[in-house]
Amino acid sequence: MGGPYASSGLGASVDLSAIALAASPEAILFGEDGARAVVSLAPEHVATVVALAGEHGVPVHRAGRVTEPGTPLELRLGDRLFSWSVGALRQGYFTAIPRRMQHPDVDRSAGE
Repeated sequence: MGGPYASSGLGASVDLSAIALAASPEAILFGEDGARAVVSLAPEHVATVVALAGEHGVPVHRAGRVTEPGTPLELRLGDRLFSWSVGALRQGYFTAIPRRMQHPDVDRSAGE
């Protein structure tokens, strides 16, 4: 996403096909049943992190790579490819709370 003062966010190319066989796309993307962490690091540190995870019995799945600024976030799940503009994702992320606070007297969760 990049910080709020970054001029743009980085894109990414992610492939979750290998784990998509075990669950539905909804469960993989939105499920809260398993603890997962996304770690981004320089390629020269991958072996060290994989070894450290192995020492502690933590499974590792190398899902993809970070791409250049201005490129989309692309996510592959089997034969399905999803793509989002990082600029649009950043806007939603950084403006969600201010937009909600513009109308604090309206309970949007009530479906009105």
